[in-house]
Amino acid sequence: MVLAVAALALLAAFTAAGVSTMNMRVSTRLSNVAIADALAESVIQEALAHLQGDLTYQKDISLDAGLGLPEGSRGSLRFGKTLTGPYSTNNYTGDQTTGWNREVPAQSIHLIGVGESGGVTRMVEVVAHMPGFPVAMVCDGPVIVTDTTIGSIASPGDLIRGNNGSYTVAENKLKPGHLVTNSQSQTACVLDQPTLVTGDIQARGSVVPNGARIEGEVRSPYSGIAPVPEFNLVDFDPKANPNVHYEALSGTFGSLDLVGNVRHDGSLTLSGDLNLDNAYLFVDGDLTVRGNLQGVGAVIVTGKAVFDGTVALASSKQIAVLSGKGLELTGKGATQSVFHGLLYTKGPFYAKSVTILGGFITDDGAPATVEHCNIYHSDVSIIPKMQKEAFAAVVRFSAVPSLPAELFHDATGFPSGRWRQGDGEGETRTVDNVLDRQAQNWRSSFYDEKDVAGVQVRWINDEPQYRFIWHGFTLAHMGGPVPKYEDLEFTVEILPSETSWYMNRDEFLDEVSLVQSGGLRPGDLKPLVISPDWDDEFFRKLIGDPTATWKKPILPIREEYRAYLNEVTDHLEDQGSEEQVNFVLDPSFFLSLGDRLRIQLHRKL
Repeated sequence: MVLAVAALALLAAFTAAGVSTMNMRVSTRLSNVAIADALAESVIQEALAHLQGDLTYQKDISLDAGLGLPEGSRGSLRFGKTLTGPYSTNNYTGDQTTGWNREVPAQSIHLIGVGESGGVTRMVEVVAHMPGFPVAMVCDGPVIVTDTTIGSIASPGDLIRGNNGSYTVAENKLKPGHLVTNSQSQTACVLDQPTLVTGDIQARGSVVPNGARIEGEVRSPYSGIAPVPEFNLVDFDPKANPNVHYEALSGTFGSLDLVGNVRHDGSLTLSGDLNLDNAYLFVDGDLTVRGNLQGVGAVIVTGKAVFDGTVALASSKQIAVLSGKGLELTGKGATQSVFHGLLYTKGPFYAKSVTILGGFITDDGAPATVEHCNIYHSDVSIIPKMQKEAFAAVVRFSAVPSLPAELFHDATGFPSGRWRQGDGEGETRTVDNVLDRQAQNWRSSFYDEKDVAGVQVRWINDEPQYRFIWHGFTLAHMGGPVPKYEDLEFTVEILPSETSWYMNRDEFLDEVSLVQSGGLRPGDLKPLVISPDWDDEFFRKLIGDPTATWKKPILPIREEYRAYLNEVTDHLEDQGSEEQVNFVLDPSFFLSLGDRLRIQLHRKL
């Protein structure tokens, strides 16, 4: 009996120990599951928090044991397609539609958070939608609207041009578009009977419909203040940024075709068109354009900007226009003249007989008047920026053994001319010692060992392009009359491409080094023969300079000059690696934080 009781007691003890061990294992696994779930959810929430401030956010997130987590625990969220494992996709811009195990719609983001703990892996999946904000007009001051339709369309393609040249939107494509004003006056928003507002009107003061058709809600008086971006336009002056290369405009113009960063000091009037090709134009004064405004880029005007409709105002691509003292647009008719982009002004806004596709903003309490227009919001997010570009002054006919740092400072805005000579400073290769080509005693040269040239690198769609420029003549020049500087265009010799910019770096280095070492330039029939019988008189007659003296040049070895240019180009590519974004005009700026992201799916996998 005693032995039986002892055996039963021992069996009970072993059973209790086994159950306890099993419970510990179950408890440990449940604990690891909870930790893994929490880590997966944590990285999801961190990504959502980043997206509140930047809708294009797509950086990897990692949480590990170094943050006080149990040993072997980690959380991760990765963007970009991988060979194995889940990944997240940000398709806010509509160009990344393929996500992990699903298609991702435009203006949406697909997040996959992974948590690991004690050999347990858990995943959380979230699909968030980032809606466009259909506010066609955001005004800090009072608004007067006459015979105008205010709405929104899903895409610019819904604005169709007919055979007669008229732009129209099909009735079933016209969506709600809203008007917002922060004015507190009794006439904060005044409309007339033909006017149609397909969405809401929000005003801190009173709305006077005068029989206008308002299909949405009228919120008046409204206590909330719509946030309006406030830009100090002087901050966007490329002259104020020592790291930005720009070209200075001077003189009078009919039409302008612009590429890159361009600045004009003082008021600018164009009798013709203003065409932007990824251009950034800063005008320190007033701007008047009496022709077309079209292309892609940004126009910043510290004074008043006027676009007169003597020729149809049109923009086939997106443009941002910012003005400091007022903005006027006059077209040939709302169905004939179209502006596509975003408009911002700190002064009075006036638009007549034009379609604005995108929207506009008035700041600093400025009034807005719209007559016989169509204002259609369309999902646009324009990021006007100074084009990434780097520039260096280099010596044309010799390869320096090391690169002086001074050569990479842009002291003149465009340091391409001649080295100063005859003042004891001729041997000092610094940008400060470059004689500005616009100086009174500047002259173009045939060639000189100390002549300066420019190497430019710019980025278009994040792809580098290269250019080599100088003012003067090359040894591969054809025989015959040589033009004087005053007869020449802005850049005398651009080596040698139809567009003047090389897309391929090796081709750029090969051809530049070939020409600078006296080789034959593509398209030339023969190089200019340099005769030892040349004298000062012949040389002066050749280049049209009565003070010139002839000295047979000592040309660089092609391989050495190519290596020199390669080192310069390496430096410029490093210098231009940082993107210089100045400001973003995004309609979603007007959304509250709660509306910026809408969760459409949240589940554990």
